[in-house]
Amino acid sequence: MKLKDFFAGDVDNRGTVRVAVKNLDGDNLADLVAGTGPGTRSKVTAYTGAEVAKTTSAAVLDLEAFGNLNGVYVG
Repeated sequence: MKLKDFFAGDVDNRGTVRVAVKNLDGDNLADLVAGTGPGTRSKVTAYTGAEVAKTTSAAVLDLEAFGNLNGVYVG
């Protein structure tokens, strides 16, 4: 099993992040969806399994869901 660590979403955010694993692009690889936690703007960021496997991961989705400071659930 291959393990990797990286900052999901805003690299300056040191608060909590909510995480879910989905198949977003139908390629049978697990894709990572991250949502900000409480106290930060509600933002969703997604990474395909192919991107997560690379040395540097680029987000395929970067969306501010709401304009409040409650974070967002992605599961």
